[in-house]
Amino acid sequence: MEYTPIVSCVISIYNEEKIIEEKINSLLLQNYPNEKIQIYIGSDCSSDKSDEIAHRISALHSNIHHITFPKRRGKTAVINDLVQIISKDRPGDPNHLLLCTDANVILDANCMRNLVKHFSDPSIGLVDCNMTPLTEKSADIANSERTYIKLETSIKYWEGEIWGNMMGAFGGCYALRSNLMPIIPDNLLVDDFYISMKVLEAGYQSKNSLDAIAFESLPGSLGEEFKRKMRISTGNFQNLNYFSHFLFSGPMSRILCFIFHKVIRWITPILILISFLCTFILFFQFSGTYKILLGMFVMTFFLLPIADRALKYINVRIPILRNISYFVVMNFALFRGFIQYCKGVRSGVWQPTSRN
Repeated sequence: MEYTPIVSCVISIYNEEKIIEEKINSLLLQNYPNEKIQIYIGSDCSSDKSDEIAHRISALHSNIHHITFPKRRGKTAVINDLVQIISKDRPGDPNHLLLCTDANVILDANCMRNLVKHFSDPSIGLVDCNMTPLTEKSADIANSERTYIKLETSIKYWEGEIWGNMMGAFGGCYALRSNLMPIIPDNLLVDDFYISMKVLEAGYQSKNSLDAIAFESLPGSLGEEFKRKMRISTGNFQNLNYFSHFLFSGPMSRILCFIFHKVIRWITPILILISFLCTFILFFQFSGTYKILLGMFVMTFFLLPIADRALKYINVRIPILRNISYFVVMNFALFRGFIQYCKGVRSGVWQPTSRN
């Protein structure tokens, strides 16, 4: 018999008038028993027509709950409030699942069913979907971002399949047992990783379901992606602070996944900067090899990205130059995010990426 528990969908929205109707419809049209789907939409004081659209649709469907909040507080505060409302509506149900999803993520018709089936195994606490990016081929970073997401998905999948230690959901759409949902700190900028690690901390496994497909429109410009990656980087260092004990305790597989998949990537810009400074100092002490290394640094991190931007203005795109530019700019965004973390994060409010 197929495992079909009640699923409560949690959506925090802020000025999503361009996409919210399509989003809601993608949930209503899931190949899953409709009577077992509850949709909770929390509006973070939207100033466009998002609430008007959500209210109109919710009036037609008894399983859609539209809650508006009069003050903008950020995504994490909205999620916390929605989860509190859900827990009052459905207390003490051990099979109850939460599906956390972003407004700009459109689910394939079988996405929910393919996420939920894994929870028939009581050791599974969280399942992430297979995020498929939607970007125009002509966009600045389309190929680079698609390549990154494909590699990241593969790593997450095998972490989950081999060890049950998937290092963080993508965030666009994932499901977890409702009794494992933590209270998210108000100033946290990357809630999905925090939730994922709390599930592992509770002793449950997490994994990625490749057949649970969802589609997300990503920023087409390098500038928009820079701002997004900078915010994520700040949130990553917040999470590193919250879960620093994962570096030294717990299963060895989890420690290794955390260090080699996440921590080393987060501190890569710092390692690059240290390497550059050491090479620069040694350049004046020795000749030969260090001159070559310094030249490679200058070419990779300065000359090639400048050449790529110059060629863009005459509509010339060379894939290898674009990938190098993407690598450099994204690492600079990670470094800027680290600086912002060091300054302190007082609020969990941030501006969503521009929607097409």
